[in-house]
Amino acid sequence: MVKAAREILLTETIDLDLFLLGVLALIIRTFDMALTYRSIATLGAREINIGLLFFFKTFGLKMGILITQILSALAIFSIVYLSQKARRYGLLLRFSLHILVFFHILGLFIILNYSSAEILLKTVLVTPIIIILLILGIDLLRIFRRRNMV
Repeated sequence: MVKAAREILLTETIDLDLFLLGVLALIIRTFDMALTYRSIATLGAREINIGLLFFFKTFGLKMGILITQILSALAIFSIVYLSQKARRYGLLLRFSLHILVFFHILGLFIILNYSSAEILLKTVLVTPIIIILLILGIDLLRIFRRRNMV
């Protein structure tokens, strides 16, 4: 089982554009976390993201940021891998990485310009999840229709 999984994962080729989008998402995420650290450690701001707040309370600020960066890298490159698979099968889910990078850039812009606008930041956190779930639903509906299951 492990050998088959390793063979599938290692033989998969990933397009360069998806890989570079993943790297761009990681760079933006790192810059965002540096701003988060600065605003919490220096300015005494509070974190509005419930997930990050949990990590910061559990592990402390520095270790929490390190752990969330590692989890972000794993999540982003999982999305890169799944986007490549979706691209091969012609699914709309292949655009999930593009959506993620767009909302990362939008969130970074909001943090840099309107740092006190919590409603904007919460909207930027929730909107890509909703869009990707809608795209996943559309893809599943298309797959089920192809197989005459709906």
